[in-house]
Amino acid sequence: MKFHKIFLHVYFFVFLPAALIAETTGEALEVKKEAWNVGVALFDSEENDPSLLSISSVLSRLVRDELSQAETHILSAEEKIYIAEKFIEERVLKHIQTLEGHYKSRDNLLFEVNYNPDSAASVRKNIEKENKALEITRSLTAAQIVVPDSVKIVFPELGDGSSVWPINDIHPEIFRENNNLDILIVGSIVRIEEYFGIASYAWTPAGQRVLWEGAADNSELAGISRLIASEALSLLLGRPWTSLKVTVEPHSGIISVNGKLVGVGYWENRTILPGEATIEVSAHGYKPAIQIEKLEAGTHNSVVISLEKTEIPEILVNSEPPGAVVREGSLWLGTTPLSVLSPDRVLPLTLEKEGFRQRTVPLAPDTERLTIPLQPVTGDPEEKMKEARRKFDNSAAWFSLSLAPTLILFGISQNYRNMYNNSTNAVDMQTADTAYTVSNGVAWGSVAVNVGLFVFTLVRLAKYLKSVEELTE
Repeated sequence: MKFHKIFLHVYFFVFLPAALIAETTGEALEVKKEAWNVGVALFDSEENDPSLLSISSVLSRLVRDELSQAETHILSAEEKIYIAEKFIEERVLKHIQTLEGHYKSRDNLLFEVNYNPDSAASVRKNIEKENKALEITRSLTAAQIVVPDSVKIVFPELGDGSSVWPINDIHPEIFRENNNLDILIVGSIVRIEEYFGIASYAWTPAGQRVLWEGAADNSELAGISRLIASEALSLLLGRPWTSLKVTVEPHSGIISVNGKLVGVGYWENRTILPGEATIEVSAHGYKPAIQIEKLEAGTHNSVVISLEKTEIPEILVNSEPPGAVVREGSLWLGTTPLSVLSPDRVLPLTLEKEGFRQRTVPLAPDTERLTIPLQPVTGDPEEKMKEARRKFDNSAAWFSLSLAPTLILFGISQNYRNMYNNSTNAVDMQTADTAYTVSNGVAWGSVAVNVGLFVFTLVRLAKYLKSVEELTE
C-alpha cells in the first residue's frame, strides 16, 4: 500500500509536470491590448456665440477626418512599461477584491447557527491561495509582462453615432481616463476681432502635448485642421509618417505603390512610412510608367502621372519584393519593376534575387501586368533537418517513457479492485474502493497525457519529413 502511494505522488508531482514542461516553453503573462483608443473632443468655445459654436464643431470634425486613415499604433518603450504596470495594478486590485469576498464569507460563517467546519476550512484554503497569488502578482515587474509591439487604432463613437466627444467642464485628463482613451485631442477657439485664436492639445498617458497654437481667419480653418492633424499623427502612429497623393491620366490607370495594388485613377494615403516610394501605373493601350519618389517625414506630397498611348502593348512586371533580375532565357531584361514588350506567344521569364529562390513563370501575350512573389531561402536545410530530427526523437522518447507509468497505474488500480473483491470486512472494502477510484482516475489522466504526447510526436514527425523533403529539392 505504501509503495502505491509513493508511486502516485512521484507520478503526479514529478513525472507529469516534467513531461509537460519538456514539450512546452511555458506561457508568459501577456497583455491583451487590442485597441489604441483615440478620441477627438469638441473644441471649447463661447456658448453665447452661435457662429463660434458652429466653427468649433466644423474644426473638430475636420481634425477627426484628417486622422481617419491612421490604422496601427507602434508602442514605444515607455508606453509598454505604462501598460505593463497598469496591467499589474489591475491584477492586484482583482486579487484584493476576491480576498474581500472570501473574508466576508469567512465572517458570515462564524455567525451561522449550524457552523460547518468543512465550509470554514474551504474558505481558509481559498484565502491562503488568493494571498499567495496576490504576493506573486505584487512581485512582478514590467519586464516580466509581454506587451504587443503594435495595436490597432480605434476611434470610439458615442451612443448617438457622433465622432467627436463633448467634454464640457471635465478636465481632459480625467475625461480621458474615465472613457478608457489612450489619446484625447482637445482644443479651444475664441474670437479676436476678425480672426480666431485657436489652440489644440493632445492628452496621453505621458501628459499634455501642444499640437498647434495661433490665429487664423475663416478661410484658413481647413489648413489649420491639417496642421493640427499632422502634429497629432506622430502620436497616433508612434512613428514618422508622410503623405502621398497620386493622380493618373487616364482615370483607368491601375496604381501600385511599393509593389502593392492600391487604387485606380486616384489614390491618397496620409500615413505611409517616409523613404523611397516606387509608383507603378498601367492601363490598357498605354505605356506603363514607373516613378520613384523620395518622401520626407511629415510632408504632404502630390504626384501626377500621365501615361503615353502606344500601339505596341507593354506589360508591367514586378516581384515581391522588388529588385529581382529578370531574364528571358539567357537574355537579361532588367530588374523589377520594369515594363517589357508584349510577346506574340507565351515565353518563360526567370526571376533571380539574392536570398530568394529562383523562379520561372510564363508570360502570356494578353497580360497587362504581372507580379511574382518570391520565396526566401531559409537557413541551412541540412541543419534544419537535424534540428527537426532531434525534436522528433525527444518527443518520441517522452511518449515512450509516458507509457510505462500508465501501465503501472492500471496494474495498481486492478490490484485495488482485487483487494476490494477479496476483502471480508467493510473498512477494508471502503479503503480499497477509494484507492481504486483514485488510481483508476489518475491512470486515465495518464492516458490523456499519452495521447497528447503522441499527437505532439506526430506533429514533430511531420515537420521532420517536411525538412527532409526540402533538403532533397
